[in-house]
Amino acid sequence: MNDQTVGNEKNIMVVRKHWFFLLAQIAHIIVIGVVPLIIFVLAFFLPETIPFAAAIMHLGATLIGIWLLVLWMAIAITWMDYYLDTITVTSERIHRIEQEGFFDRRTISWHLNSVLDVTVHVSGVVETILGFGTVTIETAGEGTGDESFKGIPHPQAVRAKILEQIHFLHSLVEVNKRQEALIHAVGHDVKSHLTTSQATLASIVEGDFGAVPDRVKAVAKKALKDARSGVSSVTNLLHSADGATGVISLHSTSVPLSPLITEVVSALRPAAEKKNLALIVHDLPSITVQADPERLKNDVVRNLVDNAIRYTPQGSITVSLEVQQELAVLSIADTGVGISSNDLQRLFTDGGKGEHSSAVNPESTGFGLTIAQRTTEAHGGKIWVVSGGEGKGSTFFVALPLSVAS
Repeated sequence: MNDQTVGNEKNIMVVRKHWFFLLAQIAHIIVIGVVPLIIFVLAFFLPETIPFAAAIMHLGATLIGIWLLVLWMAIAITWMDYYLDTITVTSERIHRIEQEGFFDRRTISWHLNSVLDVTVHVSGVVETILGFGTVTIETAGEGTGDESFKGIPHPQAVRAKILEQIHFLHSLVEVNKRQEALIHAVGHDVKSHLTTSQATLASIVEGDFGAVPDRVKAVAKKALKDARSGVSSVTNLLHSADGATGVISLHSTSVPLSPLITEVVSALRPAAEKKNLALIVHDLPSITVQADPERLKNDVVRNLVDNAIRYTPQGSITVSLEVQQELAVLSIADTGVGISSNDLQRLFTDGGKGEHSSAVNPESTGFGLTIAQRTTEAHGGKIWVVSGGEGKGSTFFVALPLSVAS
């Protein structure tokens, strides 16, 4: 395959038009430019008896230089347009870039999922001998219809590459589905074992099996804490896998927010008191939203309040709820470690932990805020954070549409 027109790097193919089109355009420019050039050259053969012959010859020499510069620029622009006009086939998309002059570039993309068929058409003696033709893709969804790429060298190879990438993309989708199923199967199995262990350890700690030595009770308490942490981590990972598919299953009902927030705060207050943190809850108004109570409670409210406690070495956490423009807005403000501008950019991404988060919270998986965001958005809401920077605390906000009944 001609290296000047087609390049491969890993799983990417970059295609330019056949060199024949570049030569044809340059030849066209040269032919058009020859006529004025001949006229300028003839100025040198004027008889000296003609008035102003010397001046005309001098002007002709100047014009020849200017005209050659114009021709050179025209050829350079033609080459630039040829070089920058590309079709790129990646593992997900086909990109078409059309360069029109120095500062005008147009880019069109088609996702491989939208490509229904790829055909090749080679006609005429020149196309057959030089080995170029037209590649046409039939698309659906994104700009439905046919899109033709003319003058493509080795069009059959380009078609084969596109089909190969489509097959590769479909195989990835199938692999992802199998991996998701495996994650859920293993995750639920591990969660089941951890939950059973958690229940057994809780019974020992609470004395359901009778009095136990203090040393055994202390060990059971630590094991219970670890089991609960394990259940939480597995649940987070399972919810993260759900969100990654773009589909979160919700069992929505009318949920009064005040009791839900109070329940979460009451459950986490011992953790705050253990760190001598003030956990303040302002008067919560009676607000109802349409939501999945368990997902909203655990994925969003508990995640945010728990994070605030973990990332606040000293000071306080303040939980507030109010109505703003037909939205229920929950805010959790802390006086903790704060968030740097660099950390803000990756905060709501999978595994997007802050630069120093592991030192403050070694148990962090980096999935908590991603899960909170996906669950919030699945409820038609929005989540965001405001922070003055490192050491200046942060405030997380969650906005949810009010229930019709509110």
